[in-house]
Parts: sequence; structure tokens; C-alpha cells
Amino acid sequence: MGCWALRCVGHCTWGLAWTITLLIATGCQNRAHRDAYHAKMASEIRVLEDQLYDADYQNRVLRDKLERLGAQQKNSVTPTPYAPLVESSREPLPPQPKPYPTESYHTDPYDLPPDSDPSATVDDGKVVVPPTTTPRESTPPTRAPDSSSRPLTEPEQIPTPDPTIMKENEDAAANPSTRDADDNPFPAEKETEPRILPPPNRPEPPGPSSLEVKPIIPGELIPPGVPEPDPPGKIELPDDAKVLLDDFAPQVIDPNSTSGIPDHLELHRGLSGGHQMDEDDEVDGVFLVVNALDDDNRVVDLSKFDIDATLTVVAVDPTIASDDQRIGRWEFTADEVREMIKTQPVNGLHVSIPWSDQRPAGDELILHVRLKAADEEMICQGKVSLAPSVAMSNWLPRGGAKR
Repeated sequence: MGCWALRCVGHCTWGLAWTITLLIATGCQNRAHRDAYHAKMASEIRVLEDQLYDADYQNRVLRDKLERLGAQQKNSVTPTPYAPLVESSREPLPPQPKPYPTESYHTDPYDLPPDSDPSATVDDGKVVVPPTTTPRESTPPTRAPDSSSRPLTEPEQIPTPDPTIMKENEDAAANPSTRDADDNPFPAEKETEPRILPPPNRPEPPGPSSLEVKPIIPGELIPPGVPEPDPPGKIELPDDAKVLLDDFAPQVIDPNSTSGIPDHLELHRGLSGGHQMDEDDEVDGVFLVVNALDDDNRVVDLSKFDIDATLTVVAVDPTIASDDQRIGRWEFTADEVREMIKTQPVNGLHVSIPWSDQRPAGDELILHVRLKAADEEMICQGKVSLAPSVAMSNWLPRGGAKR
């Protein structure tokens, strides 16, 4: 009994193991089959998409061709004049019965004379005419089902048109211009001379109308306006600083100007003044900046010229009461003049002159400058202040600072 139970347990264990193995294998196969199916469907979808895109492209190409053909046909069709018949001149024809053949089908009713009746029969050379009736009152004969020959009936007479209406139609056809425009949607074009196109547009010379000047109407005279007050909190600059700002302002250069050659000299008012040669606070000399200007009053770069001239500076003190107010005269050679040419801060001759034996008594000097060459000379003069100012060499951003 115990062995049988153990055997049953073993068989169940093996069966369960085989079942699990089959399920796992089946699941793997189903997954692989599903992946292959998805890949195949994706490939077919891509093929169908390509076909759809190609069909849409072909449809657009055909649509464009159809539109171009329609436009060409529309442009090529030209209306031609014609003379339509007047509708009132025609009356609707009554329905005509179909003719049926008679026994004497060899005789053509249209071969008979005009005054004979086509329905009459011939008997031994005699014409038998049946009783006459109006075409509208006569009834068509009944068709025999077994007989192959059917009698002919006389067609209804066509109403005779009114000759007056026919005359009007003929006149209208002969003269298209007399017809009503509503009856003819495409009226005939009149034969006229060939149309001459206007000449192409070209610029026309000015005429008297374009040269007229409109009169100037003077307006109301208004007095000059009052300058606007300075904004609150504006800082007032000293006079020396204003001079420096004016001198360092950008110069407007005329591109059409051909000048650029030194024409005259000018003493720089902002950078010329008293100068300190040593560490003390006493003014030991004067520093001059002489600018060379052209005929347009523009500063010329002296470094671009080979200057071979001597420089003479004479200082005059206007506060001296004697007849000779000169306190010094200084001569500089051509080599010294070339060394004085500087480009910073202002292009010109930078001349540093120490005092000689005589010193100025006041705070102002009048300086005369002459630059003399072999065949020409340029002179200038100006007043120089010796009082401390922003242009002095000992000026620092902090007023109380010393060197």
C-alpha cells in the first residue's frame, strides 16, 4: 500500500514537471510566433503606405494635367457670330403617323402628279378616288396581325409659314446689326480698322506743368520761443572744462573736401597754460599746444609731413607798465620742431618752455608763435592763463592731492 502511494506521488511529480515544461515551451513558441506576425504585418503596412503615397502623387499629377488642359481649352475656344432663327417664326410641327405599305407597293405615291391623290387606286386604267376627308379627322387603319403588307396613310400637312415672318427672318440674317442684343448672345464683330497699340511707357521730359512752382504763402509770424530751462540737478561745468569739451568734440569731415594741407596755426586754448617743471607748486614755465589747420579748419596730422622749419615763441606780459613788455623770446631749430610733433592727446606741436631770468607779473600772457620755412611762414597768437585750471599738468581727480 505504501509503495503504491509512493509510486502515485512519483507519477504525479513527473506529470507536473512535463506539464510545466510544455507550458513554458508553448509560451516561448507563442511569443516567437507573435513577434514574427507583428514584423510581417509591419512590413505589409509599410508596403501599403508606399502604394498609398504613390497613388496620391499620381492623382495630383493627373489633376494638374486636367487643370492645364481645361485652361488651354477655355483659352482656345472663341465665340463665332451666328444668326439664330427667331423662335416666334417657327411653330411646333404636329406628330406625323408612320406610313404603312399598301398592296400596290410598286407604285410610288411621290411619282404621281401634284394634283393627284396618292391614296387613289388604279383599276383598268381608271383612277378611283376614295371620298376625301381632312387629315386630322381621318383615323389610321388598323394593323392586320397576319398580313405582312400594311396600307400607307397620308402624312399630315405642314402648316404654311407666314411670309411676313419669313421676310423678317431674312432681313435679320442679312443685317445682324438690326437684331436685338438679347436674341444674339454672341453678336457679330464689326469690321473695323486694325487697332494700333500705344507705344511703351518711357520717361517723358519735363513740361511746363511739371516746372511750375507753387506760390509760397507766408504763414503767421511767431516770435522766437523761450529756451527751455535746464533740468533740475544739472551740474554746471567750469569754463576750462567747456573749452576742453569743445576741443575734443568729434569733427565732421566732408568727404568731398580735397584739403588736408596745413594752412595756418592756432593756439590750443584748453591745453595751453602754466606748467610746473619740478615738484613744487610754483609755475616754472608755460606749456603750449600749437595746432596746424587746413583751409576747412580741420586739424592736420603733422607726422605725415617732413617739416623743415624753425619755431619762434615770444611771450608778452600785458601787466607790465613799461614800453618793453616782452619777458622772453625762444628759438627752436628744425630738429627740435620735429621732436615736438605729438599725436596725443591732440595732434600738433607740444612746446614746453621754462621761464628765463624774467618772470611774468600777472596771471595772463600773450604768446606770439611763428613757424618759418625757407619760402613761407605761418604765425598765430593767443592769450594763455597761468592760473591753476583743469589744463595744468598738476591736475588730479582729487583736488587736494599733491604729487
